[in-house]
Amino acid sequence: MRSLTLEPLLLVSTESVEFCGSSSVALFTLTSNCEYPVAFQVLPSDDSRYRAQPDQGVLQPATSVAIHIDALVKTSELDTTADLLRVFCTWVETPSDAAAPAFWTSIAPAEIQSHSLGVVVSEHKPYVPMSSNSTVSKMVCKLPAVGDTWINGLSNEYDARFPPDLAPFMSEEDFTSAMKLVNEALIDHWPCVPCMSVGYGCCICTGGLSLYCAWGQIKEAEDAAVRQLGRLNRRPCFATRNISWSLRRVWYRHASWVEITMQAS
Repeated sequence: MRSLTLEPLLLVSTESVEFCGSSSVALFTLTSNCEYPVAFQVLPSDDSRYRAQPDQGVLQPATSVAIHIDALVKTSELDTTADLLRVFCTWVETPSDAAAPAFWTSIAPAEIQSHSLGVVVSEHKPYVPMSSNSTVSKMVCKLPAVGDTWINGLSNEYDARFPPDLAPFMSEEDFTSAMKLVNEALIDHWPCVPCMSVGYGCCICTGGLSLYCAWGQIKEAEDAAVRQLGRLNRRPCFATRNISWSLRRVWYRHASWVEITMQAS
């Protein structure tokens, strides 16, 4: 059996997660306290009432991860006397092993450390600094164009593969659902092949005027994508975490991308 140190493998930032005001999202952090990679798993006592994101992963030495806890019911319905969140962890030699479906069942109970976190519901609202001089740290994720691109840089498809760096901020399911909406909005309004062919094929002899055959639909596609991004920004799973989606386009570079900004005030 592998030896397990008596020191905690992970340091948990709090003994209880706190839902502030009407917010349905609580947050805590896990910090590695081991010289080896540490696999972790977050399990709510009732997964019909709570969802952890990410609910498992591997922390390298001297790194941290933010865990978001979504309340799937109204905060007034939470049982702060009985609801618990359990954090299990164990060190691993090969981090990729932790992704195996049977990983946790293959580890002996004596080799797993656990932490229990309670649930607290408070009346006060989370503090949001209003000063324009306050420092706001942010992380930006850019999703490149992978489809057909028009002369102004707009594409009819953007990369929908889930970036691992987004795992501390959102679930893969939320990301996939969001990108599906954006890409479908673009492709639904994208010009047909004959329209594109006429626009490009007759460009020289018409002095560029033939490009207007597809220009109206290109504008509709961009407007539709921007509307969907606005709806995404109003989704609670993004709005409560200061996550914003936008479409960036630089016409003179013939480039565009979907930009996701995570702000931590």
